[in-house]
Amino acid sequence: MSAIKKGGWTPWETDTLFDEAKLAGAEGRPIKSVFDRVASITGRKPNSIRNYYYLKIKEEGSPLSTTFIPFPKEETEELIHDMLKGQAEGRSVRSMAMEMGGGDKKLMLRYQNKYRSTIKNNEELTRSVMERMEQNGEKYFDPYSKEKNGDSGSVTGDMISLMMTCGKEGEAAIKSIYRLLLTAGECLPGEVSRLKRQLREAESAKEAVAGELAHEAIRNAQLENELKRFTAINRSFIDLSPIDRIGAMDDYIDTIRQVCGADQSR
Repeated sequence: MSAIKKGGWTPWETDTLFDEAKLAGAEGRPIKSVFDRVASITGRKPNSIRNYYYLKIKEEGSPLSTTFIPFPKEETEELIHDMLKGQAEGRSVRSMAMEMGGGDKKLMLRYQNKYRSTIKNNEELTRSVMERMEQNGEKYFDPYSKEKNGDSGSVTGDMISLMMTCGKEGEAAIKSIYRLLLTAGECLPGEVSRLKRQLREAESAKEAVAGELAHEAIRNAQLENELKRFTAINRSFIDLSPIDRIGAMDDYIDTIRQVCGADQSR
């Protein structure tokens, strides 16, 4: 490759840049990592390296334009979708990546590393793909819940190993167990939905009971106050002398009627 005189790039620097781009492409790393890496090697600024990189691609044409192929968002989402679906079916990441790459080892590494870097560094995108798959009723592997899902690929591999070491009867038994596991996995989404619905119903019932308890608490407080009033009225009447009670009898009865009438009006 020829160097651009204005930028002062040497052939060694140019080769280093595009060698790093090839390596990043095979590993599924973002193009920005290339600029940062070359900046640390050459002492040039990442933005300057970026401008030179795309200028060279434009000058040289297609041979360089395929050196590094970034993953657009749509392709990344499709990759995550296919990987999660395949793992739910018992396939390994490596075998799916090899299939996507058409048997090319470099492309296989590109897909494999892109998948792993995405689930590690972009959980938001990964979970958005999982949510769409759940809405569409698709089975998927959850890479963030090993306890729940386990490693589907390793489970399938263990099954295959067992079948290879067993006779025909053992093989048939293992196949039956595997079919039962798959059936249980298919029933799981429906069971989860049922449990979520029951939880919502329980929460609604809990709120209703809480409202009733609050109402009863208010009513009990009112009854307690009325009881205190009756107690005070009766205590005052009882404390009177027998002669005074006779004179206060009409007032006592009127007071009791007023209290009872106020209570009935509530």
